[in-house]
Amino acid sequence: MTDLDNDRNKGPSTARRVRDHLERQPMLRHYLQMGVINHAALARRLAPLLGISSEEAVEVATRRFEQQLAGDVGSLELSRLLSKSRLEMRTKVVIITATNDWLVMARLEKVMKGMFSRRAFLQVIQGTDSITIITDQDNLEDMVAAVGSETIINTRTDLAEILVKSPPNIAETPGVVAHLTSILSHNGINVIEMTSCHTDIIFIVDLTQIVEGYSELQKAIEAATRDVEAGRATPPSP
Repeated sequence: MTDLDNDRNKGPSTARRVRDHLERQPMLRHYLQMGVINHAALARRLAPLLGISSEEAVEVATRRFEQQLAGDVGSLELSRLLSKSRLEMRTKVVIITATNDWLVMARLEKVMKGMFSRRAFLQVIQGTDSITIITDQDNLEDMVAAVGSETIINTRTDLAEILVKSPPNIAETPGVVAHLTSILSHNGINVIEMTSCHTDIIFIVDLTQIVEGYSELQKAIEAATRDVEAGRATPPSP
């Protein structure tokens, strides 16, 4: 019996351990699906990390996983969805964190009516202990005055927003947020806040990282578009 096919009594097989690890690495999944990974080099990294003695068995497992990804309908659907997505950018964004109590919500309700009527930029997220308000930096003073300075926990200025607008089937396509977040993280982009609303995924980043973040997400959309145009995002015939 090979290390790749360990007896169940000895715990999960090498193939299972490698697959479970790769499933938790969206960027590795992406590059494996593209077929650009050096399997021998990957096996050298994974074997000691996973406590597996045989690099050869790990390499066989990564190759099997890559073959499985080639026909993975979920990955194919992700490529199709990204190819139809577009990006928008907004600068001069501020995040206001306030205490989560009924008084703040009541004050917010009043100011929100006026902002919505003039289509001002405003997002409100209610957590268990705090309320996060994301708005245009020009609205900072008015918003603090409206909810009361005594309720403010923290404010962050000089931020920017990257909005990913996708088709409606984004709600039924697993892995979209994980894929995009991993791209930003892999490139050193710190996501300060992330929200989603219907077809929109919104990332708030530092203003100094907006260009790089936008560029990396645009590259991902362009790569997905190339895959679709090349036919690599078409499920195999049954």
